[in-house]
Amino acid sequence: MTAYARFSLLFLSLFFTAPLFAEDMETASAETVISDIAEEKTLQDYLAELTEAGFREKEELVLKVVETDEPETLPVMQALLEGDLYYVKDGNTLVYKTSGDPVTVFGGETMTGLGSRDIKKISVNNSLRTLLRAQISRVELFSKNPQTRKTAAINLLKSADELDPALLDEALSQEADAGIKEILLLVEGIRQLESDDSAVRLEGITALTGSLYPEVRGALSNFANRAEADGNGKELAAAEAALSKINAMLRFNSIFENLYFGLALGAVLLLAAIGLAITFGVMGVINMA
Repeated sequence: MTAYARFSLLFLSLFFTAPLFAEDMETASAETVISDIAEEKTLQDYLAELTEAGFREKEELVLKVVETDEPETLPVMQALLEGDLYYVKDGNTLVYKTSGDPVTVFGGETMTGLGSRDIKKISVNNSLRTLLRAQISRVELFSKNPQTRKTAAINLLKSADELDPALLDEALSQEADAGIKEILLLVEGIRQLESDDSAVRLEGITALTGSLYPEVRGALSNFANRAEADGNGKELAAAEAALSKINAMLRFNSIFENLYFGLALGAVLLLAAIGLAITFGVMGVINMA
């Protein structure tokens, strides 16, 4: 067979098989898309799986719940952490249960007539609680609501030592609100007090100086006690100086508040005196008449 004949056969083969190949590719692509759509799960799907999942499976489900970024995500995780998330045994309907009748997670409908045997709590262990706290902090820190982010940042002042440093760094890099970022820097300062590096600990003291949050004052006070016990004079002096400045600011605020309330009370008494004077003056004029 000549080279020309072989080329002709190859061309004809490609000509007739190419449409079939393209059709197979389109079919496979369509099947893949349909499969992806079918496998995509919602928040409600993941939560439904919690009712029968083991603790390790629950941890995986919690991470998937966070990824859904639905309005119900945060309250559901908080309820799970606090032991308030239940499900109705007949139908596996998820409900919140605190003191009154259960309320459905989706829809907010009150379910009456259910006894303690009709519902079951979705249990958690210590590992799952730790994960929930971390993920709740993440959801709150990156919320679109500035007040939610601010509240989350203030709460972190109480548990700065339990916070994932990577999460704090991410929050600091993305936070656009100056006031919230200032609180996050205080959280970082409290964490720095626990560093093994003396220079970092001193940076933490500097970052906390001037803050009037009780958690900051408490962290500095505890640090000063440790520094004194360890005989670390330099860090003790720095911590005491920071505490002295904070205490001075608190005293000033107290004086200002007392002055403000004193002036306010004085104004009230003055108005009362003027009112009495006018009243008795009018009565005197009436009596003279």
